[in-house]
Parts: sequence; C-alpha cells; structure tokens
Amino acid sequence: MKGQEGFQKLSAVVLSVLFISSFQGAHGQVELIPVGPTLVNALGGSNVTLAVSFSGARDPVVTWFKGNQPVVTWIINSNSPADIANDSSNVLRIENNGSLTFKDVPKRFTGIYTVEFTKSGLGMVSATFTLNIFERIQNVTLSTQPAFAQEGAERFTLQYSMLQGVVEQQTWRFNGKELQNGTRYMIKGSSLVIFGPKRTDKGSYSVLLENPFSSVTTLINVTVLYGPDEPIVEPLSVQPFYEAGDSLLFLCRAEGFPQPTIEWVFGGRTVSDFHQGVLNLTNVQTNQGGVYTCSVFNELTEKKLEKNITLNIYERPLGNPLCSVTSVNNTDLQYQCRWAGGTPQARLSFPALSNTSSGAGTFSLTVTASNNFEKTLICLASHPLEQNTCNVTASGPIHFLPIVKTTIDADGKIVVTIHCVSEASPQAVVSWSRGDEALLDGLAYQISSDTTQLKIRSYNISIFLLTPNFTCTCRNPLGSQRKQVQLLGPSISDSSLFPNQDGTIITLTWEVPPTSIVTEHKAFAGVLASLMMYSFMGGGLFCAIVGNILLVVSTATDYWMQYRLSGSFAHQGLWRYCMSGKCYMQTDSIAYWNATRAFMILSAMTCFAGIIAGILSFAHFSAFERFNRSFAAGIMFFVSTLFVLLAMAIYTGVTVNFLGKRFGDWRFSWSYILGWVALLMTFFAGIFYMCAYRMHECRRVAGPR
Repeated sequence: MKGQEGFQKLSAVVLSVLFISSFQGAHGQVELIPVGPTLVNALGGSNVTLAVSFSGARDPVVTWFKGNQPVVTWIINSNSPADIANDSSNVLRIENNGSLTFKDVPKRFTGIYTVEFTKSGLGMVSATFTLNIFERIQNVTLSTQPAFAQEGAERFTLQYSMLQGVVEQQTWRFNGKELQNGTRYMIKGSSLVIFGPKRTDKGSYSVLLENPFSSVTTLINVTVLYGPDEPIVEPLSVQPFYEAGDSLLFLCRAEGFPQPTIEWVFGGRTVSDFHQGVLNLTNVQTNQGGVYTCSVFNELTEKKLEKNITLNIYERPLGNPLCSVTSVNNTDLQYQCRWAGGTPQARLSFPALSNTSSGAGTFSLTVTASNNFEKTLICLASHPLEQNTCNVTASGPIHFLPIVKTTIDADGKIVVTIHCVSEASPQAVVSWSRGDEALLDGLAYQISSDTTQLKIRSYNISIFLLTPNFTCTCRNPLGSQRKQVQLLGPSISDSSLFPNQDGTIITLTWEVPPTSIVTEHKAFAGVLASLMMYSFMGGGLFCAIVGNILLVVSTATDYWMQYRLSGSFAHQGLWRYCMSGKCYMQTDSIAYWNATRAFMILSAMTCFAGIIAGILSFAHFSAFERFNRSFAAGIMFFVSTLFVLLAMAIYTGVTVNFLGKRFGDWRFSWSYILGWVALLMTFFAGIFYMCAYRMHECRRVAGPR
C-alpha cells in the first residue's frame, strides 16, 4: 500500500508539470501517456489507480471502457460529476487528470481497460491497461479420480480444489520432477491427467499454485494397483519325473499390488493352505502325479492368472524281470518277459527276435521252433527309473533215467509209480505207452496232471512183471527223448557188511535196482512205529518231570491264597502264613490242611516213581519186560493225577466256602495255580505213556503174522 501511494504522488507531480507545459505552449494534437506499467496486478480489497497523463488540449472528454463497455465518462475540469456505471459507482472514481481509481477493488473488476481522450478538432487518443485482481490462495486439497490408479486403465486424474484464491500459474511435479504436457500427461484447468497409468507412476505428486501475492504447494501419494503378473514357479525347470517317496518343494510367486493371494490347486482342491505360494509334498506317491495349478488373484484389480506344472511320479517295478519260454501246441515257442508293478509299466522287448515289437508290463512273442533257437535270448526291460534285463534259453529234452517207486495203498494194493522228468525249456510234455499201445488216464493207469508220473495199481505183483515194457517220451518243440522201463521183481543188485572197530556191531547195506518192485515195507514201518513210540515216551517223560517239579514247588511255597487282613496284604500256603513281611508256621491241626498236604506229597512221590519207571522203560533188562514198565509208568502218572486232583479239590472247596467268607477280600495265588498246572502235566504224561504201550502191543500182536 505504501508503494501504491508513492506511485500516486509521483503521478500527480508528473501531471502538474505536463499541465503547465501544455498551458504555456501552443495549441496542437492531444497526447496521452500511461504513467507506470499498463499491466497492473492488485490484491482484492485494495485501492489501485490506472494512471495517465495528457497534453495538447484543454478539457478533453475522458471515457474509460472495460472491454467494449464504457464504465466512466467525464470532461476534464468540469464541475459536473462523472458518469459512472451503476454497478461500479461505489468502486470507481475518476481523478482530475483522467486517471481511474478503484477503491476496495473486488475480484470481478479484473479485465482490460481502455481510456480515450477526445477533443473536438484535435481528434482522439487512447491507452490500454490490463488489470488483474488476485486473492490469496488458501486451503488447497488434491483428490484423485478414481480413488486408486490401476495399471492398464485409460486414464487417471489428479485435481486440486481450494477455498479461495486466484491461480496465475500452476506447476505439477512427480517425485520432485516437473511434469509437462505430452503423450503421457495433460495439464488442463485444475487437473493433471495421466494417460495409461503404469506401476512406475506410483509415488508423490505435488502441485504448486502461484499468484503475485501468494503460493501454496500440496502433496498427495498415489498408489497404482497392478497385477498379478504372470506367475513364476521355482525351481524354474520341473524335472521330467520324480520317484515315489521323494519330497518335493515348489514356490509360486507373482508381482502385484496389493500382493495377490496365491494357492495351489490339484484335482479341483486346494493343496497348500499353510504357506502362501508353497507346494510342499513329502513322500509322494503315484496317485499324487498330475497337473498342479498355481492360481494368483488380486482382489482389488479382480484379475486372476494361472500357471500349470505337470508332476510325473514314477514307481520302480517289483524285483527283477522274469523270462520264460513255453510251448504252443508243442510246435511253436512262446517267449515271455514279465516285470510286475511300476508306474508306468516297464517297456519290454526281445531285440534278437524283433526290433519293432514290444510290450508294457508283460510281453510275449511266438516264433516257429527250430534249432536256431537253442540259444540264450535277452529281454531288455526299460523303465524311467531303472534299466534291467533277463534271459532265457530254449533247449530240447536231455537224457534222463526213470524213477520207480513202490508203495502199498490203504486198500492193500501195490502201487508202482514211474516218474519221468527230462530237463528241457520249455518243459517237456510226457506221453506214456505200453508196448505199442498208448496209455490214457483212467482206473488202471493214472497219469498226473503234469504228465510226468504214471501210477499202476494191482493186488498181484505178477501183473507188473508180465506187463510189456512201459515207455515214456519227453517232448517239446525242440526235440524229444524216449526211455523204456522194464519192471523187475524184488531183487538186490549189491550188498556190503561193515563191522565197527570193536566188532560188536555189523552194518548191512544193499542196493536195489532202479526198476525193482520192493514189497517188503515192514522194516520201514517198524522203524517208523518205534520212532513214534519213543517220541510218545520222551514227551511223557518231559511232562512228568515238569509236573513233578511243579508239585514240589506248589507244595513248598506259601502263595496258595492272598487276602487282606487289618488293612495289609497277607498270604498263606500249606505250611506257613505270612503277614507284614513275617511268616509263621501253621500250628493248627486242621483236617483239610492235613489232607491237602498228604495228597500233594503222595502225588509228588507217585509221580517221581513214575519217572523212574519211565526212564527204565528206555533201558534193556533181561529180568523185566521193557514195555511193561511203560504201562506201570502210565498208571503211576494217572495215580499222581488223582492225588493232586483230590488235594486241589479239597483245598478249593474249603477255601471258597470257609476262608473266602472269613477274609472277604481274597484270591488264589500262584502256588495254587501251579498245582493245577502240575495236574495237567501228570495227566498228559500218563496219556503219552499209555499211547506208547498201546503201539508196542499192536506191533507185538501183529509181529507173528
């Protein structure tokens, strides 16, 4: 305001000088000079003057225009008031020299003002002023449309607003760098438009608003929503296959803001819910192989992308491949290779037979038999996890010797079995004939399912000896072998005698011809019966010894019964009772105790006598019949069983009906249980010895026949 007043004083001095000069000089053309700048900036509400000076005329007519509209008209030095527009009368005032003064100038008076000085006969002169009325800039805010910038959108707009103020100049900056109109940015009015926003447009935006009287800078942080980008799976290269039992770890990640949610999907189900983007598979199995999808989703951009990886889970086949060769119609050879299990199944082939044929899991190839195939062929077994081979050799039947066995069946018939087996691959098929007659499976001749055995049954041995020779022929596609079998009567081809060093034992050995029919089988049956008989005796002796030990332990120990007495546990046997860690003798003479003791002692003594008799039954004494001792031992063991049964029955009955009611909280203990176990052992000992006795009696009775 002080500068404005000084300017007005200066203008008055200049006008006075010019007025005096013009008054003294000769009359000529009107001259008009603006005093000061023609561009005037003023603060709203202040006083401002558009100053001019003129010369060359007296009392010209002064007219001020705002644009094309006259606002003030006056004649210099006239006593008449100036003609001022009605809506401006309280603001505008014309000075004596024709200058125009604005009082408390409002913002609406901004514009272009033109002043004209007119004098009849001298013409008209004019000057133009530009008046800008400003307000101080206050309360500037920045807003965005839409709220968030999104990568790939058409545009994103930042706009400022303010409570008051007139902006003369605005400057937009991004992270401190000034922005200019171009292909990416457009500054228009109060807005900054970003075309095709990118993620790199994220940052701090500011606008600087200026006028001659104030300047304000306002900031706003802009976030750009983007993504998700194409998912990336690590490790980047997925192996062609994995082995069952492996542990696999994959990480899926994708860029985006906000951070996209990531999940793995397999078979329509989410498989990773513990760590976002992590696929952790431990001890994988073949059923876990397939397509796994990494799905990434941005909730704000509503964009979803997926990436698939294929996991092949393989499992090794079981064991090793197996090769075989079989006969087809006894004319062709079928080579077979098999490798069970595995995922996928192993690829199998016989390169020596065919370069084009192969199979999975099981592969067979049929060829016409010839001598060229009597060699080893290799099967190549190929699996992604393992390479393996097997081989097979086809061969014709080799020389063999028939085996003849003779037995007696349950009906007493003589059964002659002829066994013909020749090593061959594939296995040879055996055909049977008698003389020139082929034999078929039936009642008289029975041929096994694998054709290697022929059975002949008859009561009369002469039937076998008078029958023509039997012939067995072993045949496969690579050849055949034939053997004749002539059955012979009982005979010995060679024999020998071997005495021991002391000369007390002589060993006789003999050989029987392979095709001889041996009908004397009693020696073998006798040996078998003796072995069984001694087995029974040994088992009986073992049971008796164990039973006798159990009888002694049961009788001597103090744990027949346990019970609670005066709050503590006590136990008692046949001889003592114990309580509180101390044992006392049974001094009372009670009948059932005495009876139990007596029977247990008698049982142990009887069992011991039976053991002595049982041991003696193995020895040879001329004074006694050996197996009578077996009978005696069995009887003693049964008597021992009876004694222990009486003892256990008496003790059980009295305890349950008398002592049990007396003590209340009681139970039988292990000494009592051992008594029952001893009863079982002595009983089975008697059974075994009686069986041994009966077997001897049967042999003795049948011996003379």
